Amino acid sequence: MVGATLTTVANLLKYVYLPQLQVAINWKTPLFAQLTRRTDIPVVGKNFVFSVQTAANEAVGAGAETADLPDPDSNSYEQATLPARINRGVMQISVPTMVYTRNGGASLADELDREMTDLKNSISRDMNRQLFGTGTGILSQVNGAVTSGVSVTCNNGITAADGTSRRIRANMVLDFYLAAALQATGIKVSGVSSATVFTVDQNITVSDGACIYRKGAKDIEVMGLDAIVDSAGALQGLNPATAGQECWSSYELAVNGALTEQAMIKACQTIDSNSGEYPTALVSNKGVQRAYWDLFDATVIRQPLTIQGGWKVLTFFCDGREIPWILDDDSPGGTLYFPNLDALPWCQVSDFTWMEEDGAILHRVTGKLAYSAVLFNMANLGTLMRSRHGKLTGLTEG
Repeated sequence: MVGATLTTVANLLKYVYLPQLQVAINWKTPLFAQLTRRTDIPVVGKNFVFSVQTAANEAVGAGAETADLPDPDSNSYEQATLPARINRGVMQISVPTMVYTRNGGASLADELDREMTDLKNSISRDMNRQLFGTGTGILSQVNGAVTSGVSVTCNNGITAADGTSRRIRANMVLDFYLAAALQATGIKVSGVSSATVFTVDQNITVSDGACIYRKGAKDIEVMGLDAIVDSAGALQGLNPATAGQECWSSYELAVNGALTEQAMIKACQTIDSNSGEYPTALVSNKGVQRAYWDLFDATVIRQPLTIQGGWKVLTFFCDGREIPWILDDDSPGGTLYFPNLDALPWCQVSDFTWMEEDGAILHRVTGKLAYSAVLFNMANLGTLMRSRHGKLTGLTEG
């Protein structure tokens, strides 16, 4: 390896590692791998803007021989707006590391490989969590007030059963809010001691019920399935409670008990009746899928289906359709989603890229013998028609 200079490292980041990072991030998690990337949706201001159909042309029907023709009509459309959200990751390389490589020391490629692997894994993990959220960014909630202490007990912001395992990790930097009031900011996680307890690097005072966010991420994460697939509430500037927008509602059934094939078939068929399209995937965590497996006789042969990205998945048959079942530990407990992936575009200005608007990929880190590079993306998950999706909630997991 040629000795490291700023030009050497910048060229490696741009021409060698960037394509690898783009592929790895886009294909590393099963749900994200299935989404269609859309760069053709216009951005107005800081929002993706597109039209959704809310009613069809009804200037049709039978009539008497000499009766007037129906008044000309047309399809009804509403404008949907989806804010472009920014996700970013920062890598750092020290000047001493670069100097060592010039003098036959440690390999620059080894150092960059480690940095790129960490960056890829951290971005993929955080993006995947966001895909199952509501855009608010809540990681968890404080369970029991903390008064000038470093140990925080929490429940998960989605389901208590998930605890800290996928949401709070060492080195994360957090903000704590009680409603709109910021109670602590820039607090670094020093360790995770159990499924519900983590420690921080300084004494904090926060209230019971305070919500926990990544630093600066409150209310600006990408939209996720938990808010998109819902029977009520505003989304993308439209609301099913508004006259003329009633179709902007997903099928939703609170089972509050055991999963049944009848409930699954009804979900698929009702979504088709409401929207004219069947769901194209099922999405859940492992516990919900285990409940589905429990419905089968031991002699049933299950043949996995290979979906985009090389993932092998179980399938569910409904009305002659083979629907792939996507497993994800970030999916909320007790919930089975029925999304139509064709109506879930990943709207993006461009793929992940390095920040280099000033002509440089590497930037001095103030107060350190180091340079950093910023990988970022401007995008969001939206839906073209909310009625094409559905979910079952309150399911007993296997």
